[in-house]
Amino acid sequence: MTTPIRRRALVWRTSRFLGLLFAAAACGLTQPDVAPPADGSNGPDDPGGTDRSGFVVLLVGDPGSLNASEDALRDRLGRLDLEVRVRDDDGFATAHADGCDLVVMSKTVDSETVGTTLKPVSCPVVFWEDNQQKLDMLATIDNDGSGGTAWHSTGDDLFIRSDAPASLRAGLEGELDFYTRRDEITFSPRGELVADAIVVAEFDERGGNPAVYVLEGGARLADGSRAAGRRVYFGLYDDTFRLLTSEGLALFDAALGWALR
Repeated sequence: MTTPIRRRALVWRTSRFLGLLFAAAACGLTQPDVAPPADGSNGPDDPGGTDRSGFVVLLVGDPGSLNASEDALRDRLGRLDLEVRVRDDDGFATAHADGCDLVVMSKTVDSETVGTTLKPVSCPVVFWEDNQQKLDMLATIDNDGSGGTAWHSTGDDLFIRSDAPASLRAGLEGELDFYTRRDEITFSPRGELVADAIVVAEFDERGGNPAVYVLEGGARLADGSRAAGRRVYFGLYDDTFRLLTSEGLALFDAALGWALR
């Protein structure tokens, strides 16, 4: 890293969970006493003594063998007052998201297996499976993948758009230490993102390859349809959530808070 991070407003200097607590407060949620059990099943009599008001679907490639990042992600989501339901991409149906508050899709899923299953889901969807952006899936980009789908590259920083809403960029601006070490970052192919998307961060500071972006429910998608709910793309890879810096986590929490509001 050669360029220091430029912060216009808020600098996240406290604990790594401050951003999530802010997001939870903004959503009218409270923090439970304990994280959910390993199988993600919580009921009215969970150890925290808090009745769950809703649930989050964590969609993964293999619920029986979560990677370190999926474990950490489940724990972080479990700190919201929402039940975390870990679901296998095999056999996943749109109905499994009925009544949910949020769907978070890991990149370990098989994009072809998931297909268009999440397209009609009305609750917010947070994802980083880059192929799911395609025209024939979530349709956030005008690209059918026929020319290749390697929409990722090795790096450890992102460039925060100064014109993005402050709440979405956690008050950060300029070059951001995204990972604690270099690894794969996914993104939208240059020039293919739908016009209704709000770009928060880019892989390339020269203006291209959006790595973090959001769409409001009702936004026009690349296939001409409208987004059934809020959509958040957050440029992680298979096992890189655990590599997020405190600033990277703040950016994630801001995106999560926006999705849940």
